[in-house]
Amino acid sequence: MGSRLKLGAILVDARTVTPEELTFALGVQAMHGGRIGTNLINLGFLEVNQLAASLSTQLGVLPVRVNELLDADARPLRLLSGEICERYQVFPFAAEQGALYLAMVDPLDVAARQEVALLTGLRVVPHVVPEILLAQALEKRYGIPRSSRFLLSSPPATSQTVEPSTPQRTRAISEILPLVDDTGTPVQQPRRELARVWLVQQRATRESPELDEDSGFYELEATGRWTPPTTGIADPEGVAVALRRSNDHKAVHSHLVHCHGAGGSAVLFVVRGDLAVAAAASTTEASDEEIECLALPLGVDSFLRQALSARLAVRGEALADPLQSVIARHLGWPDAGEVCVAPILCDDRVVNLLCLHAHAPTTLAPTLLDELGHVCDEAGAAYARLVRQHIEVTSSKPVVLVPSGEFATPPRPTLRPPHVVTGFAAQRGDVQIWRALDSSTQRVVAVYVMPKVDEGEATRLARLAHVLRGFSHPHVEAVLGHGTTSDGQPYIIGEWVGDHDLRRLLDADPVPHRERTASILLQMCSALFAAHGRGLVHGRISPQAIAVVEPQRDLCKLAGFAVPVTAAPCYRAPELSGGVATAAADVYALGALTLVMLSGQEPEEGDLRPHVAQLPSLSVNARELLDACLDPVDRVRPSVREFGRDLVSVLEMPAMRRAPS
Repeated sequence: MGSRLKLGAILVDARTVTPEELTFALGVQAMHGGRIGTNLINLGFLEVNQLAASLSTQLGVLPVRVNELLDADARPLRLLSGEICERYQVFPFAAEQGALYLAMVDPLDVAARQEVALLTGLRVVPHVVPEILLAQALEKRYGIPRSSRFLLSSPPATSQTVEPSTPQRTRAISEILPLVDDTGTPVQQPRRELARVWLVQQRATRESPELDEDSGFYELEATGRWTPPTTGIADPEGVAVALRRSNDHKAVHSHLVHCHGAGGSAVLFVVRGDLAVAAAASTTEASDEEIECLALPLGVDSFLRQALSARLAVRGEALADPLQSVIARHLGWPDAGEVCVAPILCDDRVVNLLCLHAHAPTTLAPTLLDELGHVCDEAGAAYARLVRQHIEVTSSKPVVLVPSGEFATPPRPTLRPPHVVTGFAAQRGDVQIWRALDSSTQRVVAVYVMPKVDEGEATRLARLAHVLRGFSHPHVEAVLGHGTTSDGQPYIIGEWVGDHDLRRLLDADPVPHRERTASILLQMCSALFAAHGRGLVHGRISPQAIAVVEPQRDLCKLAGFAVPVTAAPCYRAPELSGGVATAAADVYALGALTLVMLSGQEPEEGDLRPHVAQLPSLSVNARELLDACLDPVDRVRPSVREFGRDLVSVLEMPAMRRAPS
């Protein structure tokens, strides 16, 4: 088993990029994510054909040519749907003599290759393709919109700005700014000048609601005049602490856009050449893809340009900057009264622009500039730390190549038809989790294989699986069946919820912002309330048991109802050491989970109530509720319904309260 050279090392050794360019691109990757090859292309340091050749050298797989991809015959395209191609990041560009020639971002993904082979009935011949080229092919041939991160990051400077006469979204970027033409040649002027196009998705204008003086939006002073409230940074020090603990650029983005108080909204822009491309926003119903459609020019006079040029926060009336109405309209915000835009610097370079809106008639707090400066400094320091860590890891950690067909995993189980195991997913205690394909429905499923048990336990598991098949809830992993392997091991078949769980989210962001914490916990309360009503108890709740199905929306599902996986000690109620799990044990686990998400640390086993006293900004009622959840005596604990009802008070903080006037 040999080691695989890193892509960066191959590019530098071939003198395709310089060490300085690679280091710069690694910094961009640490702050904004993405693959290193895509970032090098976006930065203008690399051409797509050079990347394809280097990936071929790295992986030992033939590259696919641009014309093979973009001008592929239509017949192979009918073998796989666009949904399947997007899920596996593949593209079928040719088929002949029982073989399917498949362009893959990761041609070493054996499970994906096997699943495509099962779906098509053909032998898969993998070719490597840069993800940026695959995105262009999926857009052209399947109509799948390309992400905004495939925009060029540093296009040539020009003063030209064009406002489209019809609404445009990121999908229209291929018509405006293709990265390569059909022969693979980088697009030159004048088509690159169109990168200055003002890309805005027009949304239906929303009327501002009528203000009702009886709603409490204003406060009546002794003078008898209505004074508008103010908004600012809700908890500057709390946001600073969260930024210091963030281990992922997305966590930094999340804390920045959720730092404001009531009556405000925020959007974070990434500076890409002469464009400001939105990366995250608060108080909006827009999806991540819709948010990223907002790309504004930095070549016109605006608060964004002023903050970028001065490298200082600027503040003013929204009416003085026409771009602010564009932002509000795109994100579905009310009209802004006052606006503040602050730059975030990393290594003396502006990488982000944070824009805060005070919804009219709310005004910005007098202390906002100082508080926002503190938060932005912490964000810049967090970026610098992430860049250093990323460069250290990518420079020192070897990447091991696992030859095709060779797994450092347990023996592959044999299931009853129509289920066929395609790959190993995880090991949780004594339980193996495998990915499998239901050949009758072409559906990917999860298979939980347990150790051999006696006949009585096998009967109990089969009965429980049968009960769970009749239980459906949007926040509970569906149980689809059960069986026994050829070796006599019982297994449970569940829906495939992916490999992104709450543990992974907390590793990146140990102290999520309170709205995210509330959303996740409320989903679990809803799931458990429905389960307890059916007499079902989970008994093993932990971050690993909560699947984050859609990370961009924090959509979660409680997994493993029928799987005997032991949770970490801090989540286990005391009575579980010698008894049967009850609904009260699930409430204890939710209380412990709340404590962990508020503090950023998993306490040791024992009485957890002293840790509650150390949490900042909790009211007396909130502390009492958490203490009750974590009480060693199960009958003292509230029901899951009571806990869910009072959850908002548990998570009370300035950002969730009405800002004072």
